[in-house]
Amino acid sequence: RDLGIRELEKPQVLLDGAVEKIRAEFLKLGWSPNGVTPELFQELKFQLSEVIGLRLYTGPMFIVYNSALRAMADNGPAAPPGIIPSWDRTFAGQDVRGSYVTTIHVINSGVVKLSRVQPATTIFRGACGMKLPKSFMEPNEFNIEAGVEYGFMSTTLDRRVAEKYCKGQSDAPSLIFEMQQGMVNRGAFLGWLSQYP
Repeated sequence: RDLGIRELEKPQVLLDGAVEKIRAEFLKLGWSPNGVTPELFQELKFQLSEVIGLRLYTGPMFIVYNSALRAMADNGPAAPPGIIPSWDRTFAGQDVRGSYVTTIHVINSGVVKLSRVQPATTIFRGACGMKLPKSFMEPNEFNIEAGVEYGFMSTTLDRRVAEKYCKGQSDAPSLIFEMQQGMVNRGAFLGWLSQYP
């Protein structure tokens, strides 16, 4: 099956061409590229290590990084913190305390920096085979109904793409999250450096 993997571009080439690549992608999306300037990128001090970490995240390694991050949650009887819980289909039981710390740091740093040029848009995430925890439905002592994703959350601008992630297991509950980004909760568009077009 053709996964549409992009031809290999060296990380330094991606970094050197970041402003032009991001501006071109923003134009394709109908966004103004005016906020993406060489001066801003110099101010952000976007690093080669961040390009490499983000590029790794856009491929199959996202499973490893997110499993390690989610293992840090209080998973109750499923696993103590630092051990990947039994419901993880790939790495159940693996001890990940202290694993991937540097890579996770540079991914986070890259997202935080790139979020400065990201327009605040509506984004979507589709999920299949899961139920929301009670904390989404029942207010806590502070009258808050919410949950926390410990991993990096991949989203899409296209609701139809999110809907595809909800198909497959007909008897399993499916969810589509629709979220509006704001000034302090913006992610980063990674299409310009993604392993997949």
